[in-house]
Amino acid sequence: MAFTSLSKREKNIFIALIIIISVSAFYAVVLEPAVKKWSGMDSQIALRQVKLKKYLGAVRDLKEYSAEYKKYIAAIKKSGSDEEYMAFVSSQIEETARNSGVYIRALKPSAVKSDKLCKKFIVETELDSPVKDLAGFLYQLQSPERMLKVDSMSLIATSGGSDSVKARVFISTVLFKD
Repeated sequence: MAFTSLSKREKNIFIALIIIISVSAFYAVVLEPAVKKWSGMDSQIALRQVKLKKYLGAVRDLKEYSAEYKKYIAAIKKSGSDEEYMAFVSSQIEETARNSGVYIRALKPSAVKSDKLCKKFIVETELDSPVKDLAGFLYQLQSPERMLKVDSMSLIATSGGSDSVKARVFISTVLFKD
């Protein structure tokens, strides 16, 4: 009723106002929140892509580390009894001494120390050698191929003024249990 009493110009202005209010309401209620949500999703997608690249890199690194770990574990694990492995360690020490020009006076295997994860084999050696040859022996002994470690060492100078020394060396290696 009120609408019919308006002039044509007023009707057009009224319709234009309703259209403007409808469009602004549509923009404020529907379009603007949708655009914000869309841009928020874009930033979330970009953030998750960055995280995914990091995680993929970590997985790739984990595979490389696992392969290297398995290689080292295979080298460190043993087959056979403790006595067989102690004999193997003793033969490695003797071979290294022979190649270095070091004379072994005594080679005494000690008891095997065992815990939940590994076993520690210790060999006590008494050596006679010039200092230079002893240094080479210790260097070769602790090379990565041998996987032996010098735990402790004591030196006693020999009489006669030569550069020869008597050494008492505790050598160990560790094996992981199956």
